[in-house]
Amino acid sequence: MRWFLACVACVIVALAFEWWVGAARPEPPALVLAQDEQPTQALSGADLELQPAAPREDLAPPATAAPTAAAEEDLVSLLRRVALAYAAQDSAELTALLTGLLATPARCEEALALLEKGGLHEDELACAGAVFTLGAAITCYGSAKSALAVDAHAFTVRVLEALADVQPPEQQDLAEQLIQARDGERYLLDLSYLGKILELRGLHPEQAEVYSGLLVHLSENLSDERGLEEFRALFLTAGQDPTAVKLSLSALLRADATSWLAMAETLFADARGNGPLRSAIAYAIASAAPVELAAASLTRLANTGMYTEFALLGMRAGGSDALAAHYNELVAAGGSSIARKLLVSGLRNETEPVLVGIAATDPDPGVRTQALLTSSLGRPSGPELLDRLESLHARRSDPAQGIATAQAVLVAGNVLINSAGAERERVKEFLLRIAGDASESDNDRLSAARTLAPWMPPGTFDNWVIGGQSVR
Repeated sequence: MRWFLACVACVIVALAFEWWVGAARPEPPALVLAQDEQPTQALSGADLELQPAAPREDLAPPATAAPTAAAEEDLVSLLRRVALAYAAQDSAELTALLTGLLATPARCEEALALLEKGGLHEDELACAGAVFTLGAAITCYGSAKSALAVDAHAFTVRVLEALADVQPPEQQDLAEQLIQARDGERYLLDLSYLGKILELRGLHPEQAEVYSGLLVHLSENLSDERGLEEFRALFLTAGQDPTAVKLSLSALLRADATSWLAMAETLFADARGNGPLRSAIAYAIASAAPVELAAASLTRLANTGMYTEFALLGMRAGGSDALAAHYNELVAAGGSSIARKLLVSGLRNETEPVLVGIAATDPDPGVRTQALLTSSLGRPSGPELLDRLESLHARRSDPAQGIATAQAVLVAGNVLINSAGAERERVKEFLLRIAGDASESDNDRLSAARTLAPWMPPGTFDNWVIGGQSVR
């Protein structure tokens, strides 16, 4: 995507260059763009057929350009060439192709119509080129640096309207181009499109999730009262659409968490059995509510499987401290072990000594294991963690004091992946002892051996059979 944006930037610069200096050249340039010129060529019959029957806002007349080789080439062939140039990361070829296509907005409209009518669906290369070209057009036309006399808003609206009739997977690819289109740091799909997106979402209920996904950047940093009203209405009517609930609730929580948290929690309770909707609500709370309120709310809602939401909150500024505070409250009060486990899973920014301390003191073996897993995830482990791992495993027969072998193997696997040197060698010996210990269950021994096998010399487990199963 970064390379794509760089290529689009090259196109914008190329078009702007022609606009500023083209008139001064002794020979007519290949591309002459002037905002005050009128089109010199009428639309062909084919072009007219591609115009939608329903009245829509028209694009401003495109600037005229002297014919180029690209302008005269068959459109489908051009779109294939765009896809090939992108795949080869040939920026010179891609810039030349896109410059020719974007300078004639009617060709971009034609590419959109082909996608909308399924005319390219059997041609994967042309489909990819069309989606890429339309993404470049949205970005280029909406750029403040663009010298093309195109109504960027109207063009983007046409793409939005056509989206419902584009077949997957091109539909999702085109939606992603709309979502990611930017002018510098500004997302082009801004609040000015909110009404249109909500209108299209209502007109195409079978495509509601696709249109809901377009709201992602509109729901961020929202301060416009009209926009808040729209998101309020969307939240209250979104029903079973998890994407719409997540984005609308996020906007509302950022604006006024105290007014909306209670309703969010009620909706969460009512959504029992609807995993995607519950996940959407929890995600909105974790990402948008103030961290203290979010931590308290997620603690109340905590149930198995909410690791992503607690991790998200833990990564926000102040989130880890808020999670730790609620963990301490639950420990003191003898609160839910599931909530404690999830709170600990979000403490990825905590130091190893803190997490090892939780593993040493929490009364629940699942929470103790989670503390070691969180500490060993994505970073090297120190000797303190390995000391605690071996100590807890040694007391595995007492659930009040230790952790089961299966849990210890999971932690050891993390250490193998993320640590090196002495710590890795030590955990390899630990797993090898479990694999060879006849007092362990066959399943635990087999799990330990298979976790260790990729880290051992070839042939180490060639003759090993545990519980009638080969380690290999």
